Amino acid sequence: MSAEGFPPRPLPGEDSIVLYRPVGMAERNLVQRTAWREFPPRLPEQPIFYPVMNEAYATQIARDWNTKGGGTGYVLRFRVRAGFLERYVVRRVGGDQHLELWVPAAELPEFNSNIVGRIEVVSEWHGEPPVSKSPDLDGAHRHCGLNRNEIARSANCGCFYCVATFAPSEIHEWVDVHDGLEEGPARLGEKGTALCPRCGIDAVLGSASGLPVGDTDFLRRMNGRWFS
Repeated sequence: MSAEGFPPRPLPGEDSIVLYRPVGMAERNLVQRTAWREFPPRLPEQPIFYPVMNEAYATQIARDWNTKGGGTGYVLRFRVRAGFLERYVVRRVGGDQHLELWVPAAELPEFNSNIVGRIEVVSEWHGEPPVSKSPDLDGAHRHCGLNRNEIARSANCGCFYCVATFAPSEIHEWVDVHDGLEEGPARLGEKGTALCPRCGIDAVLGSASGLPVGDTDFLRRMNGRWFS
């Protein structure tokens, strides 16, 4: 039994603890690329990794949050060695079931090395596509510049130059100039314009913009509007 304010405890006779993590499609795909062995590194603007203590809490996030705008949410289940988890305390961030651990991003590689067995998908949730008119392409274009903070809040990204989709964690290059306007240094957590990790063009949109960045038809229409 794991109580708020104390390290998580394994069940009698067990030496590992079951944890859960709600994720979107982008992070789920990155975990799959590791043969379901580890979680991807955090972005510089994401200093904490949040596994949760129970399936009900993970399901609530995956079903009600990750599916917004027609997205897909997944609940991942995995085991971590109990001895390693003794350094963390259980934190309550809402109701009684809203229990989670706060793992500093710098400790995520060690956390991954203490995962026992494989990470598994235990449920999948699909959202309804938004019933609305097609996005305004001119308005959508504003989200490709000075978008560092917006991308940090995004579950996935798309590029309307090469029509690729990818996770925010795959973006490693940023520029301080967009449309010829100098904005000064793009310090971590401040303004900056993302460059696509596939083609290197500043045509990246994040899902936190509310745009259908995983829809290749939308990305192609953006490409036709801005690059043809």
